[in-house]
Amino acid sequence: MPAELKVVDSLVLRYRDFQAEGHTISEHIELLKKAGEVWWGWWKKESEPSNIDHLGRLQAICDNEDEVKVGLFDRALGKFHIANCVHIIFSDQGNTSPDKSRTPAYYSKTKLKAWFKFNNIEEVDRNYFVDLFGSVPLSAETTLFPIHNGNMIDKNDFFFYHGKNISPLSILHISDIHLGADFGFSSRRQPGREPIFDRLKADRDKIFQCNPSLVIFSGDITTRADIQVMREEGLKFLKRVCDLFKIEPEQLIIVPGNHDFPLKDVNPTDYSHESEYRGLLRDFYGVEMGSSCMHSFVHSNGRKTEVLAMNSVRLRSKELKNFGYTEWGLYEDQLRKVNADNNTTRIAVLHHHLIPVPYEDELDSDYTYASASTTIDAGSVIEGLHNHNFRLAFHGHQHVSGVARISRGQPNGNGEIKLNRELSIVSAGSLTSSRLANYMRNNSYNFLVQQGEKFNLSSYEYTSATGPTKRSFYCKL
Repeated sequence: MPAELKVVDSLVLRYRDFQAEGHTISEHIELLKKAGEVWWGWWKKESEPSNIDHLGRLQAICDNEDEVKVGLFDRALGKFHIANCVHIIFSDQGNTSPDKSRTPAYYSKTKLKAWFKFNNIEEVDRNYFVDLFGSVPLSAETTLFPIHNGNMIDKNDFFFYHGKNISPLSILHISDIHLGADFGFSSRRQPGREPIFDRLKADRDKIFQCNPSLVIFSGDITTRADIQVMREEGLKFLKRVCDLFKIEPEQLIIVPGNHDFPLKDVNPTDYSHESEYRGLLRDFYGVEMGSSCMHSFVHSNGRKTEVLAMNSVRLRSKELKNFGYTEWGLYEDQLRKVNADNNTTRIAVLHHHLIPVPYEDELDSDYTYASASTTIDAGSVIEGLHNHNFRLAFHGHQHVSGVARISRGQPNGNGEIKLNRELSIVSAGSLTSSRLANYMRNNSYNFLVQQGEKFNLSSYEYTSATGPTKRSFYCKL
């Protein structure tokens, strides 16, 4: 593309098909063909900046009868479009569509922060899109990316290089504490009842004989998205884990579970259903954190450990809300930028299952939101983890511990199927929930220790009653 065609002042919008149920682009194009123009609304996330100054600059360009080329992309589907924008309306308070006859019906009476009038939308390939706008934005949390003086503002905070020496590598994997209605442990010792921190302290002293260098928590801090419990008891619980094992907050890696977002009343227009969870992360870590990122740690021998925290409670559509979904493309674009070398151990963590663990799903009839076990895009996740040299994947969700190895075959371009190196998938069960599956009636957690190129994995079962911890399986990974 000639240099003079690259945009100078513009923006790129990332969209999802949750509201339009797969027809976002087609509905806009259909109206555009009929009326010659169509309005596109910005579904601004609550956590995003308003970008008032930049929208004002673009509005002035349009008012001077110049078109602004706007980029539109759906990373999940790999779709890229360019639209000619001829007018912009924006407000911090939000407005309904300026012209409902030229607006897809799914917007209804929704008030949005900005509206863009397009007189043309055309599909382009990824390379043309990159030539025009400079790149495909990487941020997983942002939906509007300003371009000013030819530079895109993409605040990509995907990688967190902690620089913490965590030698030797040992990992405590916990999940599904379900603070609130389903929390199954007492806060103080009683006859036949034992506080969970007494259990963990005893196991640390008698079984581990060391503090873990990392704690991985694979989701469900609370029960049924009890927001008050999450922000009050959840923060105290996380801090107490750090105190018990003498670790810093960055050594405790958290991902959201289906009980951490109020999915019953989900609001895809501004993602406010994620705000309380994001607030918990901010209070715990002391910085603004997204629900997806890569944590990188170093060892005294020069090796690194990278832990990919994934959000498997992403929205895909209203009908599929009951299933886990990661939108793997968010991670694929990021991981392409940084290849793992032979001195890096890569580990992934998400809430939902990548392969079935119980013999049959036992869905929670009282909370039917994202309760099905296996992640709906598990195939792309497993294949992607294989391609980017991940050794282990941790998850929680259906309160059953287990371990499996999988190698997903992929065409090698020569008409043959190549099997990848095996990925070990580890399920934690539930640390403290009283709502346990018939398949497994005990609470559990996992403990891993790296020895050379191998991991020794042990799973421990127990109940809230005082007694010795039972090791349910031990294996080398």
